[in-house]
Amino acid sequence: MMFLNYTDPFAAGTGGPGSTFTNYADITEYGVRLKSASEAAFDLGRIEKYFKTINTKAVSLNTEIGLGIKSNVAELQKTLNEVYNEGIQYGISWDDASKLLSGIQGQMGRLIPTTAENTKNALIFGKAIGETPENVAKLVAGMTEYGITQSKSIEIMNKVAATARASGVDAKKLTATVSSNIQKAQIYGFKNGVEGLTKMAAQAQRVGLSLDTAQKTANLILDGGPEKAVEMASKLQALGGNIGALGDPFQLIHMSMYDMEGLQDQIIKASSAAVEFNETTGDFKIGGEEMLRLRQQADILGLSYEDVAKGAINARKEQEIMSKGIDFRGLTEEQKGLVSSLAEIGPGGKVSIDLPGFNEGASELGDLLKDPAFMAELKKYGENLELAEDPQALQTAMLQNAKDQLSVEEQQLNTLVKLANQGIEGVGSKGFDAIQALTKTTMYDANSGFNDLFTSIKNSSVDLGQNYKEAYANLTTLFKTGVIDPLITSVTSAINTLNNMLINLKTSGIDITPTPALDAFVPAGGGKMVTGSFGKFLGDTKDDMLLSPGIGDFFNKYNESENILKSIGSPKTGGDLSLLYKNANAQPSQNLVDLLTKSSSFSPTNTEITQKVEIGGKTEITLNINTNIPQNLINEVLNTAQLKDTIMSTVNTRLSAEYSDKLSNAFITQKRG
Repeated sequence: MMFLNYTDPFAAGTGGPGSTFTNYADITEYGVRLKSASEAAFDLGRIEKYFKTINTKAVSLNTEIGLGIKSNVAELQKTLNEVYNEGIQYGISWDDASKLLSGIQGQMGRLIPTTAENTKNALIFGKAIGETPENVAKLVAGMTEYGITQSKSIEIMNKVAATARASGVDAKKLTATVSSNIQKAQIYGFKNGVEGLTKMAAQAQRVGLSLDTAQKTANLILDGGPEKAVEMASKLQALGGNIGALGDPFQLIHMSMYDMEGLQDQIIKASSAAVEFNETTGDFKIGGEEMLRLRQQADILGLSYEDVAKGAINARKEQEIMSKGIDFRGLTEEQKGLVSSLAEIGPGGKVSIDLPGFNEGASELGDLLKDPAFMAELKKYGENLELAEDPQALQTAMLQNAKDQLSVEEQQLNTLVKLANQGIEGVGSKGFDAIQALTKTTMYDANSGFNDLFTSIKNSSVDLGQNYKEAYANLTTLFKTGVIDPLITSVTSAINTLNNMLINLKTSGIDITPTPALDAFVPAGGGKMVTGSFGKFLGDTKDDMLLSPGIGDFFNKYNESENILKSIGSPKTGGDLSLLYKNANAQPSQNLVDLLTKSSSFSPTNTEITQKVEIGGKTEITLNINTNIPQNLINEVLNTAQLKDTIMSTVNTRLSAEYSDKLSNAFITQKRG
């Protein structure tokens, strides 16, 4: 299980409970955590960290909402501390209060008064309806912007939440609607001010009507004066239908000026008359002719068809339920709204209801209204509203509502954190005095002695500045001679070494030592036949025969050259060996270039191999190969027709008398037998 809402931020590194209170396999584990929480209560490091954290938050908050006046910090510390420690049992986090206060100030853009009581009650309201501190701040700010105090705003929000619960509508949405429209209770006519606005908003929310609907009609009437009211009433009368008070111009003016709730109610009733109920199917719909009439009616009232159609259908459903001979006597208006909102009417006009928390079985609504158990459960939804005239009693009920929203898991977590905070609560406000005393250990206290310490060090370092300056005066020269010049020498040396190696590679750097091979054509005792270290044979127009340098030696030199390149930061990271080979004077055949390209990344091992190559018929020649080229590449070379042709050509050439004249230009010395 994972505990929700928050973790204790003051436990890190002090052995306190905090985020370790997350996993509980069973009650035994919970018992272990209780012991840990008890020990944490006496952790002085944790206690000190708590008061430092609250002080830091208070200073930051004071900069944001208190205009930076130092005396406000103490009050903010007190508020944050009290709200957190008293609010743990309701699931209030340590920084919820700062989020709320910051949100209110940010919304209003001016200095706001703060008290621990108002802050806690506002957060309790949020917990009771499942709202965040930031959104509660918007609700409070929305009301205080129009001259309503914070405490009065919280009372209003509590009443709105009680009305929402009693009427069967979402409390968060209703509260947001009332808060954002609170000015209408001051600038438009409502019989009972904010209470009238709340009831009007609840009705609009229940039937799916916008709260602005009646306002649009009222504005149209008030802007046009009595003439507009007479014109509107006349057109509605001519249109026909159940228009009620909307057909009376004097009623229109009166409702627009003093009774916005009544105007909305009349619009809903007139619109719902256009909706038909099919008792056989249980469906509600607006017929063709009624749709045309409703469109014209909406246009006369300054509304759109969409403004009224949805509300008309839901209102018609409520009216149909109320007309089924069910005895609603004894129910309050809010209870009637709740029942009609939760009830469903189906085929045959059967009315049923699903009241959360009660098992209705197959009973119809009429029978349930006679059931004492059902009525008792229904009454619970309106209990808070009955306390509306007693703000303190309603606030107490909201405290219980907030607790009721906590799961068992959250209750366990809150218990652990509350237990761990008993040391903090015991220290109380003296903790802030102790933290403030720490100022005496800083340079901000006139008697701390830091000024003497600073002066002593400064006076003892009078010559330090000049010496510091002179020590670095020749920094450019010192850096050049100590760092840059040696680096240039090192790089130059590395480049020269590389150049010399490449020159050796290009000229005589490859050792081609003759190695004996069996002469298959010359009688025993004859001269040497094919000599040289292993290499793929090359054709050359300048010579009858030319052997490539030993590829193994070549690779060794290549690797050495590449290491030098890397040591001086060359961008070369490996690649085509044939490029280095081509830089030498030798001109390799394409076969050798391919071999070198394919073999640019292998790491061969020196081996000595005796390989027989069948030239043609029964003629064979044996090659003694001493190389570090892998066997698979050797096989690739020896199995090519070009090699066989080259060997035969070489044999024939060396059997000729003219060959001896060219020995001085060959890479390999050959004596004729």
